[in-house]
Amino acid sequence: MDAVISLDDTTLIAMGDPIDGCLCVVRSVDGGRSWEKVPCGSNGQKVPQAKKGEAAFAASNGNLSAVGDTVWMLSGGGASRVYRSTDRGKNWMATPLPLQQGGTMTGGFSMDFADASHGIVWGGNWEAKEDNTARAAMTSDGGTTWTLVSDGQGPGYASCVRYRPGSLGQQLALVGTPGGIDVSDDGGHTWRHVSDSAFYAARFSPDGAALWVSGNGRIGYFPASDFGW
Repeated sequence: MDAVISLDDTTLIAMGDPIDGCLCVVRSVDGGRSWEKVPCGSNGQKVPQAKKGEAAFAASNGNLSAVGDTVWMLSGGGASRVYRSTDRGKNWMATPLPLQQGGTMTGGFSMDFADASHGIVWGGNWEAKEDNTARAAMTSDGGTTWTLVSDGQGPGYASCVRYRPGSLGQQLALVGTPGGIDVSDDGGHTWRHVSDSAFYAARFSPDGAALWVSGNGRIGYFPASDFGW
């Protein structure tokens, strides 16, 4: 599996590369004691059929995001799409992303939502990490439509993007870039470099006061004040 998320104390969802023609999605409703695979189906029913070469990257446990009963799932590779479920992972609707895709290591690598409407996907080309074109997209309608953001500006490939809690979707952190850690103060439109330290994954504390990062056999901690927040 490439990612797992907990919706509450009992409901968990995990996902991985395609099995039987669609992304593998499994659900638990008993706190992880037992799991059931969601069958493959059509768009909007169960899990839609995967495109040729479509898969998922286990870069930072960033392929799943949830707000309430709505869950989003990210794919990349031969095709990069965001899947949305409004019934806690039982049925999914897939939407194509405007990111570069089609190569083995291209497409979306990480996703996060600030609220039920506003979300961001980041990825790029792992084999051409400096390329900062068509590697990030945003939605303001819950994932129905996606538009490129910061295209041709700022860092290129990244493995993890996260919204800072309490910032109303304005402050974000980006790790796994070739240069280290970058942050945004304007919802992801522009970025500033804050650290040369290389990490692969990041999570904010629930109150947004700190950013925890991991990678290369290390765990790191950055107070939000280090970023001027």
